[in-house]
Amino acid sequence: MHRVAGGSDRMPRSHRAILASLTSASERPGQVLTFLDLVLETVHRVIPFTWAAIWLFDLDTEEWYIAVSRGLSDAATQIRFPRGFAIPCRVGEHGSPALLTDLGAEDFHRSCREHYQMRSALYAPMCIGSKPVGVIAVYGDSEGAFSRRDLALLTSIGDRLRTAIALAALDEQHDRLSMHRERDRLASDLHDGVLQALSSMHLLTTEARRSLESGRHDEALDLIRSLETTEGTAIEDMRRAVVRPR
Repeated sequence: MHRVAGGSDRMPRSHRAILASLTSASERPGQVLTFLDLVLETVHRVIPFTWAAIWLFDLDTEEWYIAVSRGLSDAATQIRFPRGFAIPCRVGEHGSPALLTDLGAEDFHRSCREHYQMRSALYAPMCIGSKPVGVIAVYGDSEGAFSRRDLALLTSIGDRLRTAIALAALDEQHDRLSMHRERDRLASDLHDGVLQALSSMHLLTTEARRSLESGRHDEALDLIRSLETTEGTAIEDMRRAVVRPR
């Protein structure tokens, strides 16, 4: 494993222009995942890779997870690692970029098909102070697929974008938390309202059946009209619960 310090002073002008465009995009990221995917798209223009991922650190669970990826299967993107468990975790937590020319010689966690096909890798950490934010990871299907210059470029991208990606990660976690809260609120509203409506409709149906069996047709008709009203109210309550602003 080779570790080098990042920097863009000696990079070609075209590479510096790419870094500048990404920095500009980071100032108006819009949707979180769209911005992170743009990062991988831009990386691929200057560092051809077979697979890539942006790992983020979840402050709530203290786990690493893949936010966006290129070339990875669904099974691979669902993996979550605790602190220090795998290479991207250790790179992100130590804050040291890494060039791995032979993954076969590394303690590389393998659980999916593509993991066994990966032969080399680059890891660029993103930290704010001593706090881990994320890791940009790219992989090749041959040994020695990347150079020290590739690592310097990827590290520069990580350095330029760490603040934007930190904010993006916080936004994403906030969105996920808000989604869970909304889901719980909706489940509670529907649970209470549906149970009450079903209980009323059950009673009205039972009474209407008994009235019909006893020949009290007018009474049964009134009960059926009440049943229709209760059903309509229940449907409207459910509609309001679904569309109610958070």
